[in-house]
Order: sequence, then C-alpha cells, then structure tokens
Amino acid sequence: MLHLRSHEWVFGPKTDVWLQMTTGGLLASAGIAQLAAAGDLQGPAKPATSGWAPP
Repeated sequence: MLHLRSHEWVFGPKTDVWLQMTTGGLLASAGIAQLAAAGDLQGPAKPATSGWAPP
C-alpha cells in the first residue's frame, strides 16, 4: 500500500484504518527481512534464524 487514498480508491473506503496500517507495516518488515537475507551468504537460512520463517 503506497498510501491510504490510493488503496481506498482501488478497494473502496474502509472503517478500520488501523488494521490496514498494521498489516502494511508487518508486510513491509517481512519484505525488508527477506531482502536483507537475499544478500547474505546464509541465504534462505537467515530468515529462519530471525523468526520470519517456519521451522
């Protein structure tokens, strides 16, 4: 989600803005962890040690 106005333009108005922001933050942090692990020598094992992947 780039910003709330464009999101609501596509999907319609929402009443739980806090839920959209929380979900966006969680998805962004998971994406950052995956991007950080992509350049690491451990590769796919790195997110598992940081708690972002199932065991």
